[in-house]
Amino acid sequence: MPQSSISAPVAALAVVCSPLVSAAREPGLSEAHCEAVKQTILNWTQVLLKNDFDTWRGYWCEEALQMAPHLKRLIGLTAMERLFKNKAHCDHRLFELTDWAVTGRGELAIATNQLTWADVCGETQTVKQVIVLRGTQEDGWKVVALSFGEVKAGSGFTF
Repeated sequence: MPQSSISAPVAALAVVCSPLVSAAREPGLSEAHCEAVKQTILNWTQVLLKNDFDTWRGYWCEEALQMAPHLKRLIGLTAMERLFKNKAHCDHRLFELTDWAVTGRGELAIATNQLTWADVCGETQTVKQVIVLRGTQEDGWKVVALSFGEVKAGSGFTF
């Protein structure tokens, strides 16, 4: 039987959602854990501004999923690394993260925020992000999935 074209996203979501079963029995994240999640995202943003992919990749799970507007869905760090190495984007010079919300249970956290960036190509854009992270005592918080869409005046949030 031929594989469906959605098999890769379904597999990626299975990885993202696997902690949900055990997390449902755990208490919610403490304020300190929520701050650690936020700090992880802020740190990863700073190394992205420096185009330091080697450090940036340390903030992601190997099987991570990234879905961005106007770009092909990326599954795994190898695909993300190709995007960076091929300079398929303009270098960013500014990231501003506002309107934060962080929640979670056990080893699963979900963060949302509004991201405004400016790049060296002269473009400024504002998007909403949804970031799913998995945390362990050994590795701290790592991004499992990132999805974001554009904010369009009068029409809300689009993917």
